[in-house]
Amino acid sequence: MLVERLRPVDLPSQVIHGDLSGNVLLHPRLPPAVIDLSPYWRPRGYASAIVLADALLWHHADEQLIRDHAHLPGLAQLLLRALIFRLAVEAQAGADQEAHRRAVAIACELADSG
Repeated sequence: MLVERLRPVDLPSQVIHGDLSGNVLLHPRLPPAVIDLSPYWRPRGYASAIVLADALLWHHADEQLIRDHAHLPGLAQLLLRALIFRLAVEAQAGADQEAHRRAVAIACELADSG
């Protein structure tokens, strides 16, 4: 379902944090601290797409969050890739894939609309 919607992405790549969700420490008086760096060479918006995928998969975010970020270049394609990445890792861990149908449907709708 996700794979057949993949199209080429023509965005410049850079080093990104591949697991930003849950790896930012917040303090009321200090700047945020990014921990547990997982460097990947990916298109610039891929880190944002992973955070959005995580929000859909694990934090029950709604479609409005995706619409609020639709201005990010290549978001539809990057979100597909981020979901494939997360779902593949979860499948290896034996997680229930059925619980993620809503996130997949949202990503597919976004890819089909653009």
